[in-house]
Amino acid sequence: MNKRYKSYWTILGIFFTLMFSAENAYAYLDLGTGTYLFQMIVAGFVSMIFAIKMYWNNLITFFKRLFKH
Repeated sequence: MNKRYKSYWTILGIFFTLMFSAENAYAYLDLGTGTYLFQMIVAGFVSMIFAIKMYWNNLITFFKRLFKH
């Protein structure tokens, strides 16, 4: 077996061993988690709108050339 593949199998074995032997984490979701996720979603939409606005002329030109024929 190639040394490179042997290291992949070793890493994969360690990963699955750690995944299936894990105990309970006793973690909790902070009250601000929902607000943070909402903020990230809004930021993604705003960035998408900003990117479209920046390239609006390129988009218009592209579609005019596409439907010109």
